[in-house]
Amino acid sequence: MSDLLILPRQIGDPDWNMALDEALLLTAAPRRLPLLRFYGWTRPAATFGYSQRHADVAATTRLRPLIRRPTGGGIVPHDQDWTYSLTFPPTHPWFDLSAVESYRTVHEWIVAAFAVLGIPAETAPCCVKTAPGQCF
Repeated sequence: MSDLLILPRQIGDPDWNMALDEALLLTAAPRRLPLLRFYGWTRPAATFGYSQRHADVAATTRLRPLIRRPTGGGIVPHDQDWTYSLTFPPTHPWFDLSAVESYRTVHEWIVAAFAVLGIPAETAPCCVKTAPGQCF
């Protein structure tokens, strides 16, 4: 048995992508294994965190549709991007990490994966947000 479940990459409608992410989050505990999902978008959209106000997001970006994510964070524009989500069951050691530590770890994994492919990449030393509410 694997320590990580990986879903094959799919292209989905913005509503479908966020609905599936929410379903995966809600089923993380009974699944008992971390799950990694890769996906793309059928059309441009912007997603925003569950605690953000729709009116504030609408005033910040022209991208439509605006789709609320089941997680926190700010505005993320999507178009021809490569997107991933990770869900962990609440009993997994990952829950001992702070949000900053978990993001740093995932981004270090991505940089290492690109290095294996011969693609130079590096993590940014700090966040650079050009508007309030942006995720990164």
